[in-house]
Amino acid sequence: MSPAEQTLLLDLIEHKALDDRDADKVTEHANTHGCSWVHAALTMSLVPTEALALGLSRVLGHARWTTSVADPELLELDLWDPAFCMAHRLLAWRDSEGGHHIATADPTNLGVMTQAQARLDHPVRWWVAAQDELESGLHYWQQRWEWQRPSTPMDDSSDPAPPSHNPDEDGIEDVPVVKLLHELMSKAHRMRASDLHIEPYELHVRVRWRIDGHLHEMCTIPLSMRDGMASRLKVLARLDIADKRLPQDGRIQLQLNGETVHGRVNSLPTLFGEKLVVRLLPNTPVHRELEELGMEPLEHSNLAHALARPQGMVLVTGPTGSGKTVTLYACLQRLNQAHVNIATAEDPCEIHVSGINQLQVHEKAGLTFATALRAFLRQDPDILMIGEIRDMETADVAIKAAQTGHLVLSTLHTNDAPATLTRLLNMGVAAYNVVASVKLVVAQRLLRRLCPHCKRPSTLTHEQLLAAGAPASTLHDPIEVFEAVGCARCHQGFHGRLGLYQTMPMTDDLQALVLQNSGELALRQAAQAAGIRSLRTLGLIWVQRGQTTLGEVLLNTPD
Repeated sequence: MSPAEQTLLLDLIEHKALDDRDADKVTEHANTHGCSWVHAALTMSLVPTEALALGLSRVLGHARWTTSVADPELLELDLWDPAFCMAHRLLAWRDSEGGHHIATADPTNLGVMTQAQARLDHPVRWWVAAQDELESGLHYWQQRWEWQRPSTPMDDSSDPAPPSHNPDEDGIEDVPVVKLLHELMSKAHRMRASDLHIEPYELHVRVRWRIDGHLHEMCTIPLSMRDGMASRLKVLARLDIADKRLPQDGRIQLQLNGETVHGRVNSLPTLFGEKLVVRLLPNTPVHRELEELGMEPLEHSNLAHALARPQGMVLVTGPTGSGKTVTLYACLQRLNQAHVNIATAEDPCEIHVSGINQLQVHEKAGLTFATALRAFLRQDPDILMIGEIRDMETADVAIKAAQTGHLVLSTLHTNDAPATLTRLLNMGVAAYNVVASVKLVVAQRLLRRLCPHCKRPSTLTHEQLLAAGAPASTLHDPIEVFEAVGCARCHQGFHGRLGLYQTMPMTDDLQALVLQNSGELALRQAAQAAGIRSLRTLGLIWVQRGQTTLGEVLLNTPD
């Protein structure tokens, strides 16, 4: 909830247009559906439209619009795209002096307001309208447009012709597209989004952002801006704007909110146009010490002990976006000393560290992970880090390096630590090589952290926690936890993320089971018997500490 929406909620309660119970219902709907608070209030009809319009006028300072304000003869018929106005519920007109005005029932929707302002490229005075009155005005406006519409056949409005784009030498295109893209990127940056998704569909373009690992809808933009948006981003990323048949990757550098922001751009041809994803990279390199990751003492001790070994393999596993790279670099930070030769092969290489020899994999040119590892071994390394073990060739070279006096760090994609051992065996690595080389496996996840400013106390029963996998010995009365609410300082009740880290040293029992080619279940049972805690168990510890919710743990950890 934005500061303006928070102020509006309090204003409506103060003027007795909304009670606390209905306020909670609207807030919960907005958080659940990822929409603005005003949109939720309009959808649920829990606030009288007149009272909501008056509250918005008081809080935002916009003039109150009624049907008597705009002369119907001055309604914009030539300047505006009716489909855009009807889709976003905007009523536009000019006054007698040529000034431009727009009325809306939701002036908190900055995405739509930015699009409208960019289309007009003139100063606009915004008005706030009661939804029922606005609908009457839009109905009359649409009737007049239909009546004045040319009788000659028109292009299908569901698939308008793309605008003409002729970038100049600086890459500047149509001003509305430039302004809209900048506003979208700026807002994503302010909201701490890691990714911005621009997705074309048959009748519109959806814009979503990923915040704390979860995708949320930001806004929709007209289909007529689809190609302009794609061309603008591709120009900024130095991609080929003429090639729309193949995926492309590039990098950008932008000035957003007074900061220099770097990003990666990927274009992907889809059925209705090019989908574009912009990854917003941290302004400063992510250099974290091992102690800053938030591991439990036992798990931290296991990892520190493995890193102190002169040779062997440490594997970090988890899904994409679970923080594996940050963990690997926290390990390298500890190992990075003047008397040690460290080399890394990555795809892509996102974190630059002085004192470490980093290599960017380029598979099209023949520079694969396996090729890089073989080259590293000819340069007298002590420690090797490979971004990911993807195939048997890479696994074979990494295993041999770990057996010949080198400490090797790498990643795999598996559900938990025991599954990593069976994954290596299924790739074709001999069991005796797994036993001889792997010293520790780290499995990890990232959970959204509850906002400390608005989280609300709640309770869980012993039965709920036991059903979720909590050991009975860890439970106590009363079981007090917290739940997400949502406020102006967070996004849907969460702010930031915390890590779960399962660490599994290779015990004698685990090694024996690997040599016997035992299944994943037997390995998991042996790990549990050795005191190795599961990701679910570790997550429930954070629930009982009031740092996250049971739902977050159940969603992100295997049973």
